[in-house]
Amino acid sequence: MNATLTEYRIVGSCNGLLCILHYQNIIFQLWNPSTRISKKLPEISNPNSGVWNFGFGWVESTNEYKVFVTVVHYYDNSKVGKVYSSKTKSWKTIELSGYLRVSWGRGVFAGGKLYWKNGHDKVIIFWDLKSEVFGRIEHPFDQDGFVGVLGGFLCVLCFNYQIRGFRVWVMKESWEKVVTLSHLLELLQPPLVKGLNGEILVNYGSTVVVVYDCRDNVFRNLKYCSYCEDTGFSSYENCVHSLSYQVYVESLVSPEDL
Repeated sequence: MNATLTEYRIVGSCNGLLCILHYQNIIFQLWNPSTRISKKLPEISNPNSGVWNFGFGWVESTNEYKVFVTVVHYYDNSKVGKVYSSKTKSWKTIELSGYLRVSWGRGVFAGGKLYWKNGHDKVIIFWDLKSEVFGRIEHPFDQDGFVGVLGGFLCVLCFNYQIRGFRVWVMKESWEKVVTLSHLLELLQPPLVKGLNGEILVNYGSTVVVVYDCRDNVFRNLKYCSYCEDTGFSSYENCVHSLSYQVYVESLVSPEDL
């Protein structure tokens, strides 16, 4: 596939597999970086369509991987939901119901569901991979925030005006506040990983990953960007490429077996 790096999106990471989307042509691939084995999924696009939102996850009870995507037809602005199943090895069309309002972007996978932030509403939209039913849950008590996954659970990073910083909430039986990042005004994205020593990995802006120490409220930059090295940027601060970060765990799962 002849394309530049900026034409690709990471749809999601699950059980050692990455789902990659060539955004312009709407071509999906499953790839295991550990074994370097990849598999191209059947094409679903046509010349007059685009993608609004997408996600990738796994149904544990059936050992089934699914890719979800909303395809928009430009000629009449109509939208259809498409789902790829590793069991049938094909795409099918599903009802989007009344939950689709805005462009959701990439969904995050946790607990058998894909989650999207619903625009500026304090509502999170989810799609259950097993039942293939949509639903919604309310945001926690802070302001509108970003949706992510922390420790295998759905999390939300919310800005709080009183502390002029961020709070991270995790959904278990109910919303639980796990950390406060006070006196911080810069734009953050949802945390990626929380370590046993009280540190969490946070996506800062579009090109930087930082480590935040919850014990003493200190940030440490991870000053590395392979794209900057490849393109000759002098430092990661000057990199204009919007990077996409995903938590990845090595496995021997082969895309060819799906």
